[in-house]
Formats: sequence, structure tokens, C-alpha cells
Amino acid sequence: MEITVKDFKKLYWNYFLELEEELLSTRKYVSFDLDNFKTYSNEYIKLMDITCSEIDVIAKVILNFNNEKYVNYKNISNWGYNLQQLFPNIQNFEVLFDNEIILKPFDKWEYEKSINKNGAEGIKLQKNCETPKWWTGYNKVKHHRTDKYDSGYQYYRANLENVINSFAALYILELLLFCIIAPNEKFIKYNIEGNKLFEIQDSKLQEIITKNYLYV
Repeated sequence: MEITVKDFKKLYWNYFLELEEELLSTRKYVSFDLDNFKTYSNEYIKLMDITCSEIDVIAKVILNFNNEKYVNYKNISNWGYNLQQLFPNIQNFEVLFDNEIILKPFDKWEYEKSINKNGAEGIKLQKNCETPKWWTGYNKVKHHRTDKYDSGYQYYRANLENVINSFAALYILELLLFCIIAPNEKFIKYNIEGNKLFEIQDSKLQEIITKNYLYV
């Protein structure tokens, strides 16, 4: 798989910018504030579904980049484990949202290889780790929307907190994909620009490139 910077912008980054504009439009009705994190809506269902689907796409593109043969990574544990082999510190990556809120969308998300009772190799979460809450919310809302959850329904997981964390996760993956495509390029405010709500400081981006990007 070969992707140029031009391809990346056309096929992936411009789509991220369109999704971000949709998220920004919801601020007319719900302020981006910690007090509103549990606010849920039909619009958040749509945004979370689209964003998490794109996360699945970008993660697999990253893993298949420059591979001679396409590999089908079946689920989040499968592609998540392999993604973490490339970026071992991804759970520590932070994003500044709306110039105010720090998000760590991959916090406590680490997998390890395991052997089941039949001797088959598999992948499991490490001790004290968990699937990202926004990904669990996405799946629960998609497949079990009317099931009971706490004092309400799984539907309530389609909230502001899960939506902006899923966007932060997608933003990080977009930047990592750009690192792979053009490892010698500076991107934020230079080659990749136009986003309004999410930011990683230049020093953090440099850390990603020099310490976590294993292709370099």
C-alpha cells in the first residue's frame, strides 16, 4: 500500500475536517464543558458511529501501510494489539480539546498475547486495563441500544464525553498515519491544518516521531 501526502489529505484528512465541523455545529445546543459530558442525543449517536467506523479504517490503513499483502485485522483487540506494537506509548498520548480540556482517549488500553485452555493463541487486555470507554459505548449503542445501563439505557452512552474522546482518538491516528507517510515532514500548522478543536503540542508530536514511531 502506498499513500502520498496528497492522497492522505484527499482520502482521510479532509473527511476528518468535515466530521469535526459537524461536531462543532452541535455546540450551538450543548456547550463543550465538563458539566455536559453525560449529555446524550441522536446527533451524538450519528457522530460516534461515523467516527468510530473511521477509527477502524485508519488503524487498519496504518497497519497495512507498505505491507506486500493486505492483512484483515478482525476487531479492536486484534488491530489494537498490533497498533500498540508500533506505538507502545499510545495510551499516554494527550489531546487538547477546544483549548481547554485534556483528553487521553487510549488511557489504560494495553493488550498482551495469551494462550487459552485449548492451547490456542489469542489476545487479551493486560491486568488493570480496559477497552476505551468510547469504543465500548459505540458498540453498546450500535447493538444494544435499548438494554438497561445504570439507571437508564445503553443509548445514554451516546454522550458528549464519548463523542469527543472518539474524535480525539481519530485525530491521533490521523497524525500517526501522516508520520508514516511522511516521517520527515512537519505537519501541524504546516502540511496538515484546518482543524479547529483538537491540538497536540509540537513537542508532543516530536516525541511521537522520535520515540514511538518504530519505522523511523
